[in-house]
Amino acid sequence: MNEALILYELIFCVASIFVLHKFFKLSGLYAFNIIAVIAANIQVLKFTSFSFYSSQVALGSVIFSSTFIVDNIITEEYGPKSARDGVLLSSLAYIIFSIAMYICIFYRNVGDPYMGCCIRAIFSNSYGIIISSIFSYIASKLFDVYCFEGIKKITFGKLKWIRFNVSSLISAFIDQVVFSVLCWKVFLVREFSWSEIFSVYVTFGYCFRAIMIIIVGTIFSRK
Repeated sequence: MNEALILYELIFCVASIFVLHKFFKLSGLYAFNIIAVIAANIQVLKFTSFSFYSSQVALGSVIFSSTFIVDNIITEEYGPKSARDGVLLSSLAYIIFSIAMYICIFYRNVGDPYMGCCIRAIFSNSYGIIISSIFSYIASKLFDVYCFEGIKKITFGKLKWIRFNVSSLISAFIDQVVFSVLCWKVFLVREFSWSEIFSVYVTFGYCFRAIMIIIVGTIFSRK
């Protein structure tokens, strides 16, 4: 069941990027990245398992991995400045969303107590994820933009598949390491040993992201 959901989510992300880009151009790509960053950082609070891997796995990798390809599309078609603006816009949007939801926790609840508890459970203890995500996101995404543009210049605008995938794979690794260490060890959102962090969240998490990036990157680099 979980394996099928990965495929459905991947198809959904690719289709969303296509539709938003076709009808809204740069604004549509900005919108996808904002939605994806917020969604991924909520999904990461949920853990699941797969038949091909015994340890528990945090969700969010599929939709977040697709944002690296979106950055590459923006850099390719609208320039590195537009891509950098998109990174900062997504980061700011996530911060504003997180603060708004955190304020929501303190309102007196007079309706269904279960709904109030759900909001509190998701957002009251997520400051570590928010801070870790912002640091890792900005660092990896800005690197992605510069790396993509650098590869494009070195290859004289050729080898589109290479720059789409290489820049994203390196950037995703940076994001995976920075986020995993900050979130699970520094801010202690959950208590994990160093071996668990690097075996589950860095090694497996990155391999999982890499597969998603190569699939989506191959699709969009052929356009």
